[in-house]
Amino acid sequence: MAPSVEAGQCVLIEGISYRFILPKRGDIVVFRGIDTPTHCFIKRIVGVPGEHITLVDGDVFVNGKLLNEAYVIDKGHVTWGPRVVEEAHYCVLGDNRRRSNDSLYWGMLPVENIVGKVIVRIPTR
Repeated sequence: MAPSVEAGQCVLIEGISYRFILPKRGDIVVFRGIDTPTHCFIKRIVGVPGEHITLVDGDVFVNGKLLNEAYVIDKGHVTWGPRVVEEAHYCVLGDNRRRSNDSLYWGMLPVENIVGKVIVRIPTR
């Protein structure tokens, strides 16, 4: 998730609000792995239920509109989709796309895997 969250950086997550409101695009979330539920991961939500997500040469399109992603440091050249985000699922991608294991590889993230939202990032020394 560099540069938004650096390796070794501590984060504070908040896990209560998603019981009352739905996660939204741009949220950085901590979640249990799809195939490794004992491990937690951090990614950014780029697609919410019902949306069509497509990557063209690394650019993300949501319902045909280019997503402004100033936080991405290396978008790569991936072409993927279109895929529809199913109900109760989210499309999550890392900010460093060339080095991210995310929805491009294992599909959409079930909402029940989300632990919480990153609300504070504590800089490393």
